[in-house]
Amino acid sequence: MLEAIEAAAAIHASMNLFERKFAARGRTIPGLGTGAIWQERLGIWGHFSESGRRTPPDKYWNVFGQQPVRLRQNMLVEINPPGSGKNLNRQGVLARDDRRHRWLLHQGRLHPRGIRITEDMFDSVATKRRVKVRYADGAVAACHPVTDLDQSSDQVQIDLAQFVDLCARVRVHYQLGDAARRMFERINAAEASSSPERQGAYSLPPLPARKAERRHADIWHALAKELDALGVEYANSRFGRYGPDLFAQTPKDSLLFEIKADASASDIQRALGQLQLYEHLSGQVCRKIMVLPEAPPAPIVQALSVLGIELLHFERHSNSVRLDRTALRKMIGSPAGKAKGDKGDARS
Repeated sequence: MLEAIEAAAAIHASMNLFERKFAARGRTIPGLGTGAIWQERLGIWGHFSESGRRTPPDKYWNVFGQQPVRLRQNMLVEINPPGSGKNLNRQGVLARDDRRHRWLLHQGRLHPRGIRITEDMFDSVATKRRVKVRYADGAVAACHPVTDLDQSSDQVQIDLAQFVDLCARVRVHYQLGDAARRMFERINAAEASSSPERQGAYSLPPLPARKAERRHADIWHALAKELDALGVEYANSRFGRYGPDLFAQTPKDSLLFEIKADASASDIQRALGQLQLYEHLSGQVCRKIMVLPEAPPAPIVQALSVLGIELLHFERHSNSVRLDRTALRKMIGSPAGKAKGDKGDARS
């Protein structure tokens, strides 16, 4: 059994250590007032802040997500310990093990839009068992371990990325239903034997990579905004290296979106392969939508249609992105149909 850390100074020191280890080799991205740290190789960002009139502070706000845009809309989990003492309304918990290592834990409640996920609901999706934490007054809380803060920065980051992935799966399960949950689980199973590190979307030199990532994020942001306006539920978590840029669910259809900032032959070929792989891994028939800045040549459009690929175009104006709203509305409103030449066989 772990022993809770309740002293304000010890909690503050643990939070400083957590932030320092998470920030190692990361870079700052804008959002949430003071920005966040983006760990591209793991596909995770974290924001750390504190408030209160006292020193050490009364409150901590540590929030994490996987989409490095619209941070406030794309928060997946908060891990906030109390400033001191015991406060089981706070989801973050700090404790020591027999080796005196400091552990960060979470109680398992999440509050995505439109639903309150309780501890029991969380545990019905999570597979790892909770551990017990004892407080000075004898009270015992059962929590999910997040990471051992006294290990290497790399391992702290990997552990945290895995916990955020877990929270993403839990949210998808209750927000988007069984179809999305099954897709998430099958894609995670496909990745289970690979490294916990995620390749970034682009393997270019540092400055060009950041520019490419920013362009991609702008398009993702514009698409998410349009889906919000249409009242369409979508996952704001990443589906790993073998998952789509964005997954959406309507009452009739599961939709896979793959975004390309350019419409070169290689971009279209990659997007085609990615969408087909995503659908196959998902184990279900999906609408496959390629998001491009312009229409390919007519023979390519026809070939993509035969292969079951729909096209959604966007235009870039200075720093803004404008999607073809009419086409998107038709896609969302139209029933899923088997495209010519598409056998609809997505078994894996």
